[in-house]
Formats: sequence, C-alpha cells, structure tokens
Amino acid sequence: MDPGARLLRNNGESVSIGARAFDLLVFLVERRGQVISKNELLGGVWPESIVEEANLAQHISLLRRTLGERPGENRFIATVPGRGYSFVAALQRDRSAAV
Repeated sequence: MDPGARLLRNNGESVSIGARAFDLLVFLVERRGQVISKNELLGGVWPESIVEEANLAQHISLLRRTLGERPGENRFIATVPGRGYSFVAALQRDRSAAV
C-alpha cells in the first residue's frame, strides 16, 4: 500500500479499489492493532459526509474481499463484536519503494 500515491498492490500488481475503501484501509492500517469503533471510523474517514453504518459494513466487506480474506477469516480486518474493527495483519515496509 502506498498512501501517498493512493495505490494498493498485490505481488507487484496494482489492485483496483474505490476511493472510500482506500481511505478506510489507510485509516485502519495507521491504527493497526487498535480497536476502532464504527463512529470513530465514520468520523475519521468521512468527517464531512453522512455515511450509514450499513455502508461502512459494505466497505469493510469489500476490503476483506480485495485483500483476499475468505468469509469468517480475520487475517487482515477483525471484527470485535460490540466494539468495532481492528487491522490485525503484520506489516512490513517495501524497501524498494524507498526514495
């Protein structure tokens, strides 16, 4: 993921992802390991927009599919019942992207 260039790649291949879903992914990754409430996600990712919880759930589902999660897996995004979501995957820097 390259937030500055707004790119998501898988094995060097660019992955198509919508702007809102990408913003949500960046927000989650920046807070990796933290449980983020739905309200915090909505306010942090779309502070100037009215977004329904159902739309947030759709974006989370889209992100999971885009990242290659199967139903019931929590390899990247975990749902914490009654609390929110957490990005749980290990991260590593792509040294070849360093300038």
